[in-house]
This record gives sequence, structure tokens and C-alpha cells, in this order.
Amino acid sequence: MKERCQDKGNKDFAHYGARGITVCEKWGAFENFIVDMGERPAGLSIERKNNALGYFKENCIWATQKEQTRNMRRNRMVFYNGDLKCIADWAHCLGIGRATLSYRLKHYDPQTAFNMSKWSKKSFYKEAAL
Repeated sequence: MKERCQDKGNKDFAHYGARGITVCEKWGAFENFIVDMGERPAGLSIERKNNALGYFKENCIWATQKEQTRNMRRNRMVFYNGDLKCIADWAHCLGIGRATLSYRLKHYDPQTAFNMSKWSKKSFYKEAAL
């Protein structure tokens, strides 16, 4: 965490320190980090809630790799029906593939894309052959 924010030689510095992502001064002492965040739970690592902000108590949580993957800058976030989620989460909720939902959102507004039938080309051709 500190290296990628402070060490210009770190391979990830461009994505952290160069973007202005910092570690709060308080966490310069590891003991203070432990007081704020507690011991690292098994299978989890530190995650920033808001990726535009740095590492400090109010912006950090312990998260799984899957949760962290869904909280990346490159993910497209979609606001629908009062909720903001990445496309992968929305696709899971709808029971369709991520690529299917991405295609729909590219060609339709969210209201239409989220309310389309779940049928696929494969089932369409199967029904057409009958």
C-alpha cells in the first residue's frame, strides 16, 4: 500500500501515487493502522471504498478479491432503479452474462436493457427450427 503510493520505482505507482492516491500520515506507524483497521481477516485485503481517494480509515474496508475486482476504475458503473452497480453485478442479478448486458447497454437505454427477455440466440434458433 505505502510502496505503490510513495515509491516512484514501484510498478504500480502510476495507478496510485502518480494519481495523487496517498496513505494518511497516521498510518505511517503500523500500530495506528492496526488500531483503525484491526488485524487482517483471513482471505481479505485492504480496499478503498472510493478509488479516487486515498487510504484512510473512513475510506477503507477489508474486502475479498472478488469485491475488489468489482471496485475498479475501469468498470462501467450503471445506475438503475435507485442502485449503482458494475455491469458484472447487474448481470448476475438479472441472470444473464456480463457480455450480454454490456451489448444491451451499448444499444439501448438502461430501462430497456434491464427489462429485455433473457432468451438467447441459441434458444431463438432452436424454437425457429420447430
